[in-house]
Amino acid sequence: MVEQKVLEMLNELMGEIKKTRADLTSEITQTRADLTSEITQTRADLSSEITQTRTDLSNEILQTRTDLSNEILQTRADLSSEITQTRADLSGEINTIKSEVGRNRILLEEVQNQIKTVAEGVTSLREQTVQQFETLTHYVNEKTSLLEKVIRNDVAEAKHIKGILGEHEVSIRHLKSKSL
Repeated sequence: MVEQKVLEMLNELMGEIKKTRADLTSEITQTRADLTSEITQTRADLSSEITQTRTDLSNEILQTRTDLSNEILQTRADLSSEITQTRADLSGEINTIKSEVGRNRILLEEVQNQIKTVAEGVTSLREQTVQQFETLTHYVNEKTSLLEKVIRNDVAEAKHIKGILGEHEVSIRHLKSKSL
């Protein structure tokens, strides 16, 4: 009996599943048909809009080309005029610069001559200074040598005098001791 009830319940469930499946299949079919219709309509609308947009863009591009072409022609004319004027201005400035370079070249030659003269004077002065330094060094060396001899002689004399003083001191002591 339980089995029978279970079988009945299963049969009922199978019936409901089949009915639900049939309902879903019907709804899916209807949805597909609706979507296909909408997609077809959307494609048609988009195709029409794309065609219109292409036409609009093509017209705008043609107009922009025409405008740009006119602007380019005008700019070329303006630039040509400005270039001609700039060339004339630069030509005048170049001539001025050339004359200034010529003057600067002359001044540079004068400065170079003055530098040579100063360099010759410095070289001559350096040679004189070296010669005077050598002369002065020789003179100082001679005087130093002479002073060394005098000092040695004075030291020798001082030693001799010290020796004599020492002998006199001894003699004085000896005489003092005798007189006492």
